[in-house]
Amino acid sequence: MSTALPTVATALMTVTPFSFEQTIRKVELMSRDGDCTTALLAGVLGSDPMLAAAVLSRANATGGRHQAPVTRLSQAVTMLGMSMVQGLVLRIHPIEPAYRRTLAACWGLANATATMTRIVASVSRVRSLREMDEETLHVAGLMHDLGTVVGQRLFTEAYLKAVRKVADDPELGLEDALAKSLGANTAAISTLVCRHWGIPPLFAACMRYLRRPMKADEEHRPVVAAVHVARCLVRGCGFTVAGDPYVEPIDDEALDTLGIRFGEIEDALRMFYDEVDELELYEGVLGA
Repeated sequence: MSTALPTVATALMTVTPFSFEQTIRKVELMSRDGDCTTALLAGVLGSDPMLAAAVLSRANATGGRHQAPVTRLSQAVTMLGMSMVQGLVLRIHPIEPAYRRTLAACWGLANATATMTRIVASVSRVRSLREMDEETLHVAGLMHDLGTVVGQRLFTEAYLKAVRKVADDPELGLEDALAKSLGANTAAISTLVCRHWGIPPLFAACMRYLRRPMKADEEHRPVVAAVHVARCLVRGCGFTVAGDPYVEPIDDEALDTLGIRFGEIEDALRMFYDEVDELELYEGVLGA
């Protein structure tokens, strides 16, 4: 028997952001450092979907309902100030050892999708998308699947049950299996989390319509389509999460909306691998 949706919604009302202890410590130290710039701190936050969600949530709550949504992490850090970011991060819960490997895959998919979303936007023929600031596009890709992140940790038993169902019947799909075992799929979980945390509508739309981009409202549709295409491409490159290794097809209408041809998908993949290689080289130098 599946869990009733109101029960799931109630559980999500009390969920708080969580992240890897090492990242929490890094952000804490950076926010205390008087020489740390907003851009540097925003860059680290921009590699962590939960920390990004927490900071953007607080910035939008601080700004009030009459202010335009805050969608850039650098803007959020500037609004909040280093001391408030530090206080916020100190209340983030470290991920327990049992969940680290599973959630690390989610973080990997999130960062890959963030990178690819910016690239997909750059090859799109939609002018408004090409001219959108890269920070917003990056965050849209980074936070695209908070439902899976929260679902794996908060509803572990129901999630594992759904994974076993998909293993027995791959045609079922994890979203349908979750709906049966939990009463809510990852899109529903994401939508409820966005509502409780006050996530800007653009990002909420990317999560809610991730697999059905053409159902998003016209204002948000190009970005939702870009995130959808980006996620499908990086999953095809091997960035998948535990229990859900299957690659979903790209929505043809989403490609038409973006004005992207198949040859340009190859260009996007080359650009993605070049950027990933450059990032790995940069992190290797820092590590040395």
